[in-house]
Amino acid sequence: MAEHPLRREIVTTVLVNEAVNRSGTSFFYRATDETGASWTDVLRAYIVVRDIYGLRELWAATEALDNKVPTSAQTLVYLEARRLLDRSVRWLVSNRRSPIDVPGEIERLRPGLAELLPRLDSLIRGNERDSLHRHAGEMAAAGLPGELAEWATRLMYGFGLLDVVEVAHNTGQPIEDVAKVYFVISERFRVDDLLSRISALPREDRWQTLARMALRYDLYAALAALTSEVVTGTSGTHDAEARVLEWERSNAASITRARNAIGELEDSSDLAALSVLLRQIRTMVRTSAAT
Repeated sequence: MAEHPLRREIVTTVLVNEAVNRSGTSFFYRATDETGASWTDVLRAYIVVRDIYGLRELWAATEALDNKVPTSAQTLVYLEARRLLDRSVRWLVSNRRSPIDVPGEIERLRPGLAELLPRLDSLIRGNERDSLHRHAGEMAAAGLPGELAEWATRLMYGFGLLDVVEVAHNTGQPIEDVAKVYFVISERFRVDDLLSRISALPREDRWQTLARMALRYDLYAALAALTSEVVTGTSGTHDAEARVLEWERSNAASITRARNAIGELEDSSDLAALSVLLRQIRTMVRTSAAT
């Protein structure tokens, strides 16, 4: 193949076919339309995400269950992988220059994800951990082996680990410390609940879909920025909870405003209310960075 005169065309055809089969027929159209990225960078990002999350191994384990478990149960795994691909590909094309360096990104991201993903259950906290357990239980109840159900669920809930790895690289902080701080902040600001509210927003047309996506990525970006502020502005000799509390004491006024906005969201969770809340959180990030 290395000497075949059409090797580039053959490799491209195989990869595009795989990406469409695994991610859906509208994958390239939606990704390019919603991010402005070229289809070639979308394909590059697909390869990176596939390899750093070990999706080929997940797919192989699922396909090995053909005629052993209900097809509907296997489909749940494929859909979880598709959701992860949708979000992670957009993260990559939005955070990297074109053309995306496929080997370089795999080398940069895979070690951190390989370290954190198997331990995700011990890193996440509170309602988010309960949600992970509940989702894995529902997949197992559909007919999947428990280990596979947990594996697929960890992958979907592990999307935020991209930001954890990125913050660790950018700050030089130990990746485990960054992950612990990230999930403490996520719990204290009820990020899982906010993401559920964003997912519940209507998407009856293209603009509603884009607005919903923008809110989701704004929230993840704010969480990553807050994590960076905490790990660079507090002592690494303290545990994650103590570091977040120390940072909160230094930013009490802006945090109070953000938490008041979260409390008011109980009565209204439409697009306007969520947009105002995200503005409060972004303001809190800027205020923290300026102190």
